[in-house]
Order: sequence, then C-alpha cells, then structure tokens
Amino acid sequence: WYHPHIREDYGQEMGLYGNIVVVPADSDYWPRVNREIVLTLDDVLVEDGTIAPFKRSETTFSAMGRYGNLLLINGETTELSLEARLGEVVRFYLTDTANSRVFNVALPGARMKRVGGDSGRYERQEFVDHVVVAPSERVVVDVLFDTPGELTLEHRTPERTYALATVAVTEERAEPSWALEFDSLRGASELEAEESLASLGPEAWPDPPP
Repeated sequence: WYHPHIREDYGQEMGLYGNIVVVPADSDYWPRVNREIVLTLDDVLVEDGTIAPFKRSETTFSAMGRYGNLLLINGETTELSLEARLGEVVRFYLTDTANSRVFNVALPGARMKRVGGDSGRYERQEFVDHVVVAPSERVVVDVLFDTPGELTLEHRTPERTYALATVAVTEERAEPSWALEFDSLRGASELEAEESLASLGPEAWPDPPP
C-alpha cells in the first residue's frame, strides 16, 4: 500500500493512501479464485462533525496514533454492500490503514483461509475463523461462500462488534467453482526451502553474490 511519509497523521486522515496489487509472474503462485476484492480498513476521529484537529507540535504515527470513533472501509463511512454466488471463492486483500487501531476481521457463515500477508504468500496456508490486522499490515484471505443468505463482514472487539460490509450470497452457482481446491492447504516451496536451510545453521548458508 502507498501513503505519505511526511506528517502521515495528516495525510492518512485526508485519505492519501491506497493499495497496489502486484500480479505474480507465476500463474500458479496463488490458488485459483473467481474474483479479487481489495479492502482498506481505517478509522477517523470526528468531533463536532469534523475531523478532530491535530497539534502542530506533535506527530501521530502508527506507534503513537489515536483511535478514531468512525470506522471506514474503502474510505466510506457506510457499510459496503457486496454480492457473491453460491460456491464462489473470493480473494480479499485486507490493509489496515489506521494510525493505531488493530482490526479483528471475521465473516461468519463463510469459510476463510489465510493465504498471504505483507511479503506475499505464506509458507503454509491455514483455515481461520478471523484474522487480526495491525496498523500498516496486509493480510490476504480466500473466502468460500457455500451457504446462501446475507452475511456480515465484522470487526470484533471485547466491547462490541462493528459491521464493515454485507455480502448477499445468491442461489446462483459460481461457474467455475473452486470449492474443491479451496479444501486444499498449499505450501510455498521456496519458503519451505529457506526454512530448511536456516535450520542447518550459518555454515550451510550460501555465500552472498559479489
């Protein structure tokens, strides 16, 4: 994702951020899905109907930011409305663009699989019922919609649950459906090789290029 690096507290509150989706050269890098959706998660602090002022003498970055009282998804204050077909697998690219808020994202009624993060695909995929996304972090999840009806993408806290988006799953079946492939948990061979090499100790590591 991109964002300003000078007074980020101002810039990000003004919406000066966005996502860059990198398409792998290897067509088999990610599991197959029907669609991809990019979602940015954010919050802003609103007082008396406007963005709360910042102090000229203080800079609020991710580690020293402030919590907002209004949640945003893709820059909008209202719940996002999405649709999906029965048996459809959708890839969600989640980015936490907030200064301080950690998002705990769940989608009850659908199956979720974590496949990647900040640096690309994970070494081992895993089925999850929620994902925690820290400020500036990226998480990539594949979601299988195998039950018709209306679902809610949620942000959960100990005090309350926030609705971020609704997903209307229709009776129409996805063609093709990658539901069977979704059940498979893949690994990343290049990352597994690095882990094996690291376990052997420094004496086994290759010399760096000149």
